[in-house]
Amino acid sequence: DVNPFALPSEVLGGECFQVVEPGRVANCVLWRTPVGKFELVGSARASTSTTSDRVLRRAITIAGLKIVWNAKPFELFQLRGLVDGQQEDQGYLDDLYNDGDLRISRANNGFQYIYRRERVS
Repeated sequence: DVNPFALPSEVLGGECFQVVEPGRVANCVLWRTPVGKFELVGSARASTSTTSDRVLRRAITIAGLKIVWNAKPFELFQLRGLVDGQQEDQGYLDDLYNDGDLRISRANNGFQYIYRRERVS
């Protein structure tokens, strides 16, 4: 029951990265092939708050999954409201450490993640 987006790049054979924007987060896997660029993108809505012990918490609600082939998106599914009578898949990430270039987070399921920022010029 491991989130495939959380696996090391070597396991998936592609580049794994996360895009964080105000109100949105996306986990991406990118493969460069002889016939083009292929991406798998899991997206979520995100909101931030601070816990009582002053930890930055990102509340995450899974929004959808899509494949992007040579910049053309193909929506696999999109969640809106209730799914099969149950609430959307929700969770959170607590920032344990963040210096702007390195972030260590712990999810509500106990998984820990280490993110390294690559500046895009």
